[in-house]
Amino acid sequence: MRQKLPFVAIVADDQGWGITRSGHVRQFGEPIASSLGPIAFDQLAESLGARGVRASTPDEIVHELRRSIAEPVVTVIHAPIAGGHP
Repeated sequence: MRQKLPFVAIVADDQGWGITRSGHVRQFGEPIASSLGPIAFDQLAESLGARGVRASTPDEIVHELRRSIAEPVVTVIHAPIAGGHP
C-alpha cells in the first residue's frame, strides 16, 4: 500500500494453519494450536486501505481476479476453502 503498487493476493482460507494442522494430525492424531477460526481477510485488507473482496466459488474467484488485475490498487481476494488439504 505504501508504494502504491498494484498487487493481487488470493488468501485460500481454511481457518487454520493448514500445513501445520495436517502435520499435527498425522503425527499426534489431532491439531495442536493450529486452528484460527473465522477471519474476514477481505475486511482486514480494507481496514489497511486495500481493496478486499470475498469469492466463494471458482467462477467468483476468476471474475474477481480478472477485475482486480485491471484495478491499479492492492487487492486481497478472500477465498474460503475446506480445511485439511492445504
